[in-house]
Amino acid sequence: MATAAEPLSGLPQAEASQDLARSWKKLTRVTPDRLVRAEVDPDHRLWLDANWTNNSRRTVPDRTAVATWSARVLFWVQQLVAFAGL
Repeated sequence: MATAAEPLSGLPQAEASQDLARSWKKLTRVTPDRLVRAEVDPDHRLWLDANWTNNSRRTVPDRTAVATWSARVLFWVQQLVAFAGL
């Protein structure tokens, strides 16, 4: 299992572990820099993962995904209203 951590300094740190027998593993990292984000399986090598969106955590929420999906929904609502002739 591979993990990646991105500290505030911007230099990503990767770590690999061959212990796949356990269902979960607690990772502890002590560094002088604060972490911006941490990700498990950054290369998506585990194809049986049921949900790839829960493989990473950020200290500050990233709003770009919300804005992207909101724009897509708004686009299709506009197309539906235009098609209906309202």
